[in-house]
Amino acid sequence: MNPARQPREQLLYHDIDVALDSFPFSGATTSFEALWMGVPLVTLPGTNMMGRVSAAHLNAAGAPELIARDADHFVAIAADLAAAPDRRAFYHASLRQRLAASPTLNGPLRARQIERAYRALWRRWAAAVDLLPP
Repeated sequence: MNPARQPREQLLYHDIDVALDSFPFSGATTSFEALWMGVPLVTLPGTNMMGRVSAAHLNAAGAPELIARDADHFVAIAADLAAAPDRRAFYHASLRQRLAASPTLNGPLRARQIERAYRALWRRWAAAVDLLPP
C-alpha cells in the first residue's frame, strides 16, 4: 500500500517490532490491524470467545507459533521475537498476504456461513412455533 494513502495511525505500526495481546480479553480489531500491518502479535488465549479472537486471527494467518500455552511461554515467544530481526522482517513481509488469503477475509465464504447460521436460527424458531412439519 502507498504510505501516502494509509491512515496516519497505521503508519505508526512501522515503528512497532512486536505486539503483545491483552489478557484475558484479546484485542480483536486492534490485534487484526497489527497483523494486517505486518506486526507479529503474541497472544495467550483466554477461556471465552473474547479471549480467543487473536488466536483465531493467528491461526488464520498460519502463525500458530505466536500463540502461547501459558504466561511463561508468552514471555518466551515475545523475547525470542525481540531478539530476532530476521523473523520480524519475515512476518512484516508476509502477514498481510497470509491474512488476505485466509478464510477470515473470504467474503463469499463468510456470507455462506452467515446464511447457514440464519437458516439454522430460523428453523429453530419455526420449529418452536410449529411452522415446520415434523
